[in-house]
Amino acid sequence: MTKWMLATMALAFAAAPAAASADGTVEGRVTDKVTGKPVQGATVTMKAPNWISQWVTTDSHGRYTITLLPPGHYTLTVVAPGYSEVETDDVQVHADHTLRDNAVMPPARVASAGALPALATAGEAGGR
Repeated sequence: MTKWMLATMALAFAAAPAAASADGTVEGRVTDKVTGKPVQGATVTMKAPNWISQWVTTDSHGRYTITLLPPGHYTLTVVAPGYSEVETDDVQVHADHTLRDNAVMPPARVASAGALPALATAGEAGGR
């Protein structure tokens, strides 16, 4: 009976690392929509429905890797100064799998002079 118990315990401990490594990975590259050049320093965030999130910053080649993601559905968000935010909903992470998700960032929109609110003159504002 002692040998049987030892064998059972050994199998249980051997299975534990396999369960712990059942996370997934998301990797990709972030580029400028206009020039196609990599966007260095962009923040890439994976957010789960339970609001738990992980984030990384892109390297000089615009690459990122987020590891140790439990399997499930996520929202991937990419932000960088000078660019409009890019968001991808329903990114599915699978155990022991690497998902590739590239992001193309459009330049941030800049308000034109015609889009600025008009200032009221003293007469229009009720002043004297």
